[in-house]
Parts: sequence; structure tokens; C-alpha cells
Amino acid sequence: MEVIELEPNQHFSAKGAIAIGSRNISITLSSLASSGAKRPMIEVDTDEPFVSVGPGGSFSLSGVGVVRSAASLARRRRRLAAGLSDTALVNSVNGTLTIANSELRSEDSLVLSSIGESGDLTISSSVISGRVFTDKGKVH
Repeated sequence: MEVIELEPNQHFSAKGAIAIGSRNISITLSSLASSGAKRPMIEVDTDEPFVSVGPGGSFSLSGVGVVRSAASLARRRRRLAAGLSDTALVNSVNGTLTIANSELRSEDSLVLSSIGESGDLTISSSVISGRVFTDKGKVH
């Protein structure tokens, strides 16, 4: 498993996507963070999913916030007005998603999509602002 530890009280900008495929990746609050530290925030400015998990892959988010940028939200509104489809902030097709003590925010839009019979979604002690779509897989 690849682990990316982020320092508390930090703001990160992401302009691209993480294509996990069948790999296992975790983004987490630094293990050296003091108790009560403010979670790091990743502001995503892309029209693609920030994270895409494929069959056999897994993505874990722990103690971190991920939000869409204002520019990304504006582009999304224009896409929807033109009749195009919505894109999830985090997307999984037959993969495993674990969201713990985190925040996913995509105002009034699709924030999380987990599809496929062997998909597995676990959300605990987290704030989810936006729509979540799941089918056939397990939800915990």
C-alpha cells in the first residue's frame, strides 16, 4: 500500500486526477500531527474525478478534507446546463473505498460514486456534502 501523509493545517491544490486502478493508496493526516490539529484540505480543480479506483484497487482517506474548487463547480454547472453528465469527486468501479474522519465536499453535486457488484464502500465519522451514488456493491 502506498501511503501519503499530509501535514495538518495545510491547504493543497490538485489540478489533476489520481488513477489508482488496481493499486492500493491511502491519503491520511500525518501520524506526527498533534491531537486536535485541523485536518489538511485538498482543493480539487479538475473536471475529472479526483480519484478513480478500478477492480481490485483501494483508496482510503483518513483525517483529510477534499473539496471542489469554485471554478470546478462553475464549470460543472455549465456542463449540466449543456446536458452533459455529472462527474463524481471520488469514483470507484468494483474497487474499495474507505472514508474515515474526513470531509468530502462537492456542493449540490455528485461527490462519491461506487458501482459494481464487487465494490465496497465504508464511510465512518465523516462529513459528506453532496450526493453519493452506489449500486450492487457493499455499503458500510
